[in-house]
Amino acid sequence: MSNYASIDRTIFQTINADGLVTETSYGFRIYDDHGACYDNYVETLEDLKALSHEELIERARNLNDQSADMIEFAQANDLPVLVDGISVYLQPTNTSGSST
Repeated sequence: MSNYASIDRTIFQTINADGLVTETSYGFRIYDDHGACYDNYVETLEDLKALSHEELIERARNLNDQSADMIEFAQANDLPVLVDGISVYLQPTNTSGSST
């Protein structure tokens, strides 16, 4: 079974009842087979474009518990996170830690 997390850079637009754009914001969506989250707190399109794949993954990891779980699942199961359609593999978590 695969459950790939995907992160897509996104332009969010709010429209009024007439369909006119009243607000534009920038950020990303992260989603998998079980849920979806978004972050629209990037100031400008240029700032969004400047974020590396790794920076987007870290922002998603720190967004909320649901998005953190998506990233951690990929990492624990050696699955890529698809960022802008590109597979990004994360360093595996250290499971051989010592008990104290």
